[in-house]
Amino acid sequence: MAISDAILQAFPELNDDQQEAIGRTEGPLLVIAGPGSGKTLVLVLRTLNLLLQGLSDPEGILLCTFTEKAAFELRDRLSLLARKLKYQGDLSQMHVGTIHGIANEFLLRYRLEHLSGIIMRSLTNLHNCSSSSTILKKSYN
Repeated sequence: MAISDAILQAFPELNDDQQEAIGRTEGPLLVIAGPGSGKTLVLVLRTLNLLLQGLSDPEGILLCTFTEKAAFELRDRLSLLARKLKYQGDLSQMHVGTIHGIANEFLLRYRLEHLSGIIMRSLTNLHNCSSSSTILKKSYN
Protein backbone atom coordinates (compact mmCIF):
# COMPACT_ATOMS: atom_id res chain seq x y z
CA MET A 1 0.00 0.00 0.00
CA ALA A 2 1.72 3.14 -1.25
CA ILE A 3 0.19 6.59 -1.01
CA SER A 4 1.79 9.71 -2.43
CA ASP A 5 3.36 11.94 0.25
CA ALA A 6 1.47 14.91 -1.20
CA ILE A 7 -1.85 13.18 -0.45
CA LEU A 8 -0.86 12.14 3.06
CA GLN A 9 0.30 15.66 3.88
CA ALA A 10 -2.77 17.36 2.39
CA PHE A 11 -5.26 14.90 3.99
CA PRO A 12 -3.96 13.80 7.40
CA GLU A 13 -7.54 13.07 8.55
CA LEU A 14 -7.94 9.97 6.33
CA ASN A 15 -8.91 6.91 8.36
CA ASP A 16 -7.35 3.45 7.92
CA ASP A 17 -10.07 2.14 5.56
CA GLN A 18 -9.80 5.23 3.37
CA GLN A 19 -6.02 4.94 3.26
CA GLU A 20 -6.29 1.27 2.34
CA ALA A 21 -8.61 2.03 -0.58
CA ILE A 22 -6.49 4.97 -1.79
CA GLY A 23 -3.27 2.95 -1.52
CA ARG A 24 -4.59 -0.03 -3.47
CA THR A 25 -2.99 0.43 -6.86
CA GLU A 26 -3.60 -2.92 -8.54
CA GLY A 27 -6.80 -3.75 -10.40
CA PRO A 28 -10.28 -2.30 -10.18
CA LEU A 29 -11.80 -1.06 -6.94
CA LEU A 30 -15.44 -0.98 -5.88
CA VAL A 31 -16.18 1.33 -2.97
CA ILE A 32 -19.44 0.76 -1.10
CA ALA A 33 -20.23 2.92 1.92
CA GLY A 34 -23.02 5.00 3.40
CA PRO A 35 -23.79 8.64 2.64
CA GLY A 36 -21.27 11.17 3.91
CA SER A 37 -18.58 8.55 4.53
CA GLY A 38 -16.08 9.99 2.04
CA LYS A 39 -16.58 7.70 -0.98
CA THR A 40 -16.11 10.48 -3.50
CA LEU A 41 -13.01 11.77 -1.73
CA VAL A 42 -11.53 8.25 -1.65
CA LEU A 43 -12.21 7.65 -5.36
CA VAL A 44 -10.73 11.01 -6.31
CA LEU A 45 -7.66 10.57 -4.10
CA ARG A 46 -7.09 7.01 -5.34
CA THR A 47 -7.21 8.32 -8.89
CA LEU A 48 -4.77 11.12 -8.10
CA ASN A 49 -2.54 8.68 -6.22
CA LEU A 50 -2.25 6.55 -9.38
CA LEU A 51 -1.48 9.64 -11.44
CA LEU A 52 0.97 11.23 -9.00
CA GLN A 53 2.95 8.00 -8.71
CA GLY A 54 3.05 7.58 -12.49
CA LEU A 55 1.19 4.26 -12.31
CA SER A 56 -1.30 5.38 -14.95
CA ASP A 57 -1.92 8.08 -17.48
CA PRO A 58 -5.27 9.92 -17.40
CA GLU A 59 -6.51 8.12 -20.52
CA GLY A 60 -5.97 4.78 -18.73
CA ILE A 61 -8.46 5.59 -15.97
CA LEU A 62 -12.21 5.03 -16.00
CA LEU A 63 -13.99 6.74 -13.12
CA CYS A 64 -17.74 6.21 -13.08
CA THR A 65 -20.81 6.36 -10.93
CA PHE A 66 -24.56 5.94 -11.45
CA THR A 67 -25.98 9.46 -11.35
CA GLU A 68 -25.09 12.53 -13.37
CA LYS A 69 -24.96 14.60 -10.19
CA ALA A 70 -22.35 12.26 -8.69
CA ALA A 71 -20.40 12.16 -11.97
CA PHE A 72 -20.23 15.98 -12.06
CA GLU A 73 -19.11 15.96 -8.43
CA LEU A 74 -16.34 13.45 -9.24
CA ARG A 75 -15.15 15.53 -12.18
CA ASP A 76 -15.21 18.81 -10.24
CA ARG A 77 -13.46 17.42 -7.16
CA LEU A 78 -10.87 15.68 -9.30
CA SER A 79 -10.03 19.00 -10.95
CA LEU A 80 -9.98 20.89 -7.65
CA LEU A 81 -7.83 18.38 -5.78
CA ALA A 82 -5.48 17.91 -8.74
CA ARG A 83 -4.71 21.63 -8.54
CA LYS A 84 -4.35 21.42 -4.76
CA LEU A 85 -1.88 18.54 -5.09
CA LYS A 86 -0.12 20.27 -8.01
CA TYR A 87 -0.79 17.50 -10.53
CA GLN A 88 0.22 18.83 -13.96
CA GLY A 89 -1.26 16.20 -16.32
CA ASP A 90 -4.15 16.61 -18.75
CA LEU A 91 -7.23 15.32 -16.95
CA SER A 92 -9.45 15.89 -20.00
CA GLN A 93 -8.23 12.53 -21.35
CA MET A 94 -9.74 10.65 -18.40
CA HIS A 95 -13.08 8.86 -18.74
CA VAL A 96 -15.32 10.36 -16.03
CA GLY A 97 -19.10 10.04 -16.10
CA THR A 98 -22.05 7.79 -15.45
CA ILE A 99 -21.71 4.11 -16.27
CA HIS A 100 -24.40 4.53 -18.93
CA GLY A 101 -22.84 7.65 -20.45
CA ILE A 102 -19.40 6.09 -20.67
CA ALA A 103 -20.81 2.88 -22.18
CA ASN A 104 -22.70 4.94 -24.75
CA GLU A 105 -19.55 6.94 -25.58
CA PHE A 106 -17.59 3.71 -26.13
CA LEU A 107 -20.35 2.21 -28.28
CA LEU A 108 -20.51 5.30 -30.48
CA ARG A 109 -16.72 5.59 -30.80
CA TYR A 110 -15.96 1.94 -31.50
CA ARG A 111 -19.08 1.30 -33.57
CA LEU A 112 -17.71 3.69 -36.18
CA GLU A 113 -14.33 1.94 -36.15
CA HIS A 114 -16.06 -1.45 -36.41
CA LEU A 115 -18.33 -0.26 -39.24
CA SER A 116 -15.43 1.25 -41.17
CA GLY A 117 -13.65 -2.11 -40.91
CA ILE A 118 -16.73 -3.92 -42.25
CA ILE A 119 -17.07 -1.44 -45.11
CA MET A 120 -13.40 -1.78 -46.04
CA ARG A 121 -13.65 -5.60 -46.00
CA SER A 122 -16.80 -5.43 -48.14
CA LEU A 123 -15.16 -3.10 -50.65
CA THR A 124 -12.11 -5.36 -50.79
CA ASN A 125 -14.34 -8.40 -51.32
CA LEU A 126 -16.34 -6.56 -53.97
CA HIS A 127 -13.11 -5.53 -55.74
CA ASN A 128 -11.81 -9.10 -55.53
CA CYS A 129 -15.10 -10.45 -56.92
CA SER A 130 -15.14 -7.98 -59.80
CA SER A 131 -11.49 -8.80 -60.56
CA SER A 132 -12.31 -12.51 -60.44
CA SER A 133 -15.26 -12.12 -62.79
CA THR A 134 -13.08 -10.15 -65.23
CA ILE A 135 -10.47 -12.94 -65.14
CA LEU A 136 -13.17 -15.58 -65.63
CA LYS A 137 -14.68 -13.71 -68.56
CA LYS A 138 -11.27 -13.40 -70.23
CA SER A 139 -10.52 -17.09 -69.70
CA TYR A 140 -13.84 -18.18 -71.26
CA ASN A 141 -13.50 -15.93 -74.27
